[in-house]
Amino acid sequence: MSISTTHSFLEAPNRKEAFYLCIAFALFYFLFLGSHPLLLPDEGRYSEVAREMLAAHDFITPRLNGSLFFHKPILFYWLQTLPLSIFGVNPWSIRIMPALSGVGGVVFLYWATSLLLGRAVGRTAAIILGTTPLYFGAAHYANLDLEVAVWLNASILSLLIGVLHEKKSWLLSAYICGSLAFLTKGLIGFAFPAAIMGLWILSTRQWSAIKKLNLPLGLIVVALICLPWLILVSQRNPDFLRFFFYQQQFQRFAGSGFNNVAPWWFYIALVIAAFLPWTYFLCRHLKMLYRLSSQNSIVGYLTLWALVVLIFFSIPSSKLVGYILPIFAPLAILTAMAIVQTGLKKKIFKSVLLALVLLSIITAILLQYLPLKNMRSVRTLVDALPKNTAPLSIVAYHTYFQDLPLYSQQTIRVVYHWQEIHGDSWSRELSYNPEQDPTQKKRLIEEDEFWSLWQQDKPLYVFLRRRDLENFEKQSGPLKEIATTKDTVVITQK
Repeated sequence: MSISTTHSFLEAPNRKEAFYLCIAFALFYFLFLGSHPLLLPDEGRYSEVAREMLAAHDFITPRLNGSLFFHKPILFYWLQTLPLSIFGVNPWSIRIMPALSGVGGVVFLYWATSLLLGRAVGRTAAIILGTTPLYFGAAHYANLDLEVAVWLNASILSLLIGVLHEKKSWLLSAYICGSLAFLTKGLIGFAFPAAIMGLWILSTRQWSAIKKLNLPLGLIVVALICLPWLILVSQRNPDFLRFFFYQQQFQRFAGSGFNNVAPWWFYIALVIAAFLPWTYFLCRHLKMLYRLSSQNSIVGYLTLWALVVLIFFSIPSSKLVGYILPIFAPLAILTAMAIVQTGLKKKIFKSVLLALVLLSIITAILLQYLPLKNMRSVRTLVDALPKNTAPLSIVAYHTYFQDLPLYSQQTIRVVYHWQEIHGDSWSRELSYNPEQDPTQKKRLIEEDEFWSLWQQDKPLYVFLRRRDLENFEKQSGPLKEIATTKDTVVITQK
């Protein structure tokens, strides 16, 4: 089958096919969704912000353990509150929204790609994206990366359809999804679609596309969706705009004082590994795709999309695995074009797909038993605490357990040397600008204040690493061990 090079809609997407894809990937993603403990710190941190929104009925100002938390925008937390309010706090409910986002991203890719390149390419691209290992893993991980990638994918594809076919409804979709991407993770929600479309217009000299973008419509949509929350949160928190835009958006991109430092080639190696086995099919047909790019401007658009994402995230010294997720949608479409164009035998494709499904199921089962360091949850320790523990009677000593407030469903005290904070760490996250958040003094305490509280009659339930227990006992006097895991202990006064 050859791929048309015209810009007319090739085929209307098949609703039944979209429905079957939705059901198949929903089963694929929801199987074993809650079978492993929370992956810390992210799943504990971000879900706790959502829990505190529900508890305080404050859906404007995000807080982590009671402290102002302006590192990310608001949409992820809003979405997380829905399953938490219905199903309570547990790994399954915490991962519902990422899984639904993954399924939605697959179905949207099928729909948009079918319009542009035909149902065969759309169907193949959807299956490739949905079975890409990193995309699959992100659908089982409650942080912001997959959700912002899905909004970005939808915005970038909608923008192309809107321009090529002069469809106002698709331009509206592009601007809505870009705005939702901004409310999920910030300025990349606008930067990526604008950069990709701008470079495509420049490289193809399709200057008439600028008028087709209907930029006044875009500005109106962006203002209506983004400004209300920005205005409200700024009114309540005067330092928000400086911290969010300057420190978390610009400084984080350009600065070097953050964790997860990696070399410039990190994402190149990651994409090659994380797109397996589809990497093989893409690389095998690069020459064919290059020849096709001279006939079909969509190939150039997809190539620019992948390059912009790769180069943008390779520039900062701080690199996290999930950041690169927006690259897999264009790679999936390009790979699907190559597979359809070359008439790859269905038997081979089905064998690869079956192997991926089996591998994903095996991985999900193994996650229940592997003693990974970042999976150390305190849920069983919290279950051992007396019911209805008093507010602020739970204490984290020299370590912040990201899921402790989440499972105890209350803010906790944290003992630390708060005057000696360095680098990008949990201590810096919790101690954001005390002048803006005076309530921190009740929760973030120094050693001397803790030992004063320890001597009082009110019981404290202290969570600490086993390695710190010996030094703790030298000052504590008699104590009682309530519960323990391999590396964490809960104690109280005796």
